[in-house]
Amino acid sequence: MVNSTLQRTVAALSREERVELRDFINITLGASTPVLTEEQKAAIRRRAEEMDADPTLGSNWDDVYDELMADLR
Repeated sequence: MVNSTLQRTVAALSREERVELRDFINITLGASTPVLTEEQKAAIRRRAEEMDADPTLGSNWDDVYDELMADLR
């Protein structure tokens, strides 16, 4: 059971501080994938919509992969 003082302390944190604490706890538990905030999810959706509207904005995976592999050689 979580200490009630700790619960009250966490509840008093700002939303951003609680998100940071959550990410820290996930890392210490060995979570391999950090949890995205709603703002981060919204940014990803917006960028995906921009790419759908104008596919010339980005690079395709094959080109990116080839560049990365060339850098490793």
